[in-house]
Amino acid sequence: MAKNKPKARHRSWMSSNHVPAGGFVVMGLIAFGAAGVLAANEMGLMEWPDILSDFNLWPAVAIAATIGLFMFSATVGGGVGGLFMIGTLALGGAAVLSARQIGLTDWPEFTASANLWPAIGILSGVALLFYAMAVSVVGRQRRLRRVEDALSAPHVRVSTTPAVAGVSEERDTGGRDVPAFHYEIIKARKLPKTDAKLRRITAEANVVGRPPIRILHLWVFDNPTRLSNYLNGAWREFGYVHLLRSARSVTRKELAAADHFGGIDSLIADTTDEVDVAIGDFVYAPDQKRRKRFKTEVERGTSTWDRYGGYSVNSLLCHDDVWRYALGRLLSSVDVVTMDISGYTPQNHGSEYEIQTLIDQIPIDKVVWLTDPWTDVPYLTDQLRGAWNRLASRSPNRMGSPGPVRLVETDYISESSSTSDDSRPSSTTLESSRRDARRIATNLFSL
Repeated sequence: MAKNKPKARHRSWMSSNHVPAGGFVVMGLIAFGAAGVLAANEMGLMEWPDILSDFNLWPAVAIAATIGLFMFSATVGGGVGGLFMIGTLALGGAAVLSARQIGLTDWPEFTASANLWPAIGILSGVALLFYAMAVSVVGRQRRLRRVEDALSAPHVRVSTTPAVAGVSEERDTGGRDVPAFHYEIIKARKLPKTDAKLRRITAEANVVGRPPIRILHLWVFDNPTRLSNYLNGAWREFGYVHLLRSARSVTRKELAAADHFGGIDSLIADTTDEVDVAIGDFVYAPDQKRRKRFKTEVERGTSTWDRYGGYSVNSLLCHDDVWRYALGRLLSSVDVVTMDISGYTPQNHGSEYEIQTLIDQIPIDKVVWLTDPWTDVPYLTDQLRGAWNRLASRSPNRMGSPGPVRLVETDYISESSSTSDDSRPSSTTLESSRRDARRIATNLFSL
């Protein structure tokens, strides 16, 4: 049985890899505390600080309260809903103060002698700002979905390059002469630590002093968190990483850049010729910078700290019509393959072709299948066994005694609560460990 997967909170539009949810809560509490002190001073409930006694503090109260709402929305608002929530609260506050200022209501009484128009103006401006931001975000999301649908739609383009067949598709469905299927479940944290001395990478030597390799990483396309964790891992310390992406993974920043350079069609390789050109343009160079920002590979971007540097990441966006061709081309040019199948479930099983292709074309000791603590391992192993029994007649895995299919659990579950007295987690996320990637690379790939 699969482990019960707790419902993870979605990160808001404002969250980042470096500011935890608790940080926004603390900042929100500080802002609300300041608003409370200023309001108490203006109402005459306290005389501290003395220097404020001669000032109209209601505009400052409104600003501090708005900042508090802004910070809390970053943790509980949930993206567009958080923007609308702040706008509505600000608009409601402006309406209440306006009613009090023009005498339609006597509440709140402590504002009877105050000039509330500055605070009303600030709250009204905040409401309009956040409503405009919400409408803008919704508009960009809808446009991105329309572009994705258009780029994914089947179409025919003329190509002069013949398709690559790869390994013969002849199969022995009866399982004759197919080596016995066996698998191994490995926890990355329990692998031995690398004995090699880690060093700054160069064009000639990777982090353990060996020549850099070429790595193809495949994944379930709707799992940006795992992709972000992979990019934050140590794989780029060992060699060049290739990503094969579909039109569904186009990010808003890529879409915005395409509007200025070449149009939408320039984003996607949709013929075999264009795939060949894109692969020929791949960059193979070490990056000595310790801090790096991946702006387009995942929707909200992700930042990494590379103590030893990192090799380049080459991302290939291609149309569904030529995706299989692109996969074959990349498999023929890399040394090892990592495939993230943590999201492979009976409800989300769109990777059958990739699984079968890897088993047919790549020696099994050159492939690592990455899982997480929530992976449905029994279902996954049944699917892998079925693919193994359909092994292509010319597959390298029919030769000799192939090793086991290695399922490696990476990442760990991190739960956090916004209050210390609440035993229930307010957010559940997957966190990555760079040491785990080093252990996988050095132990399973002998790098």
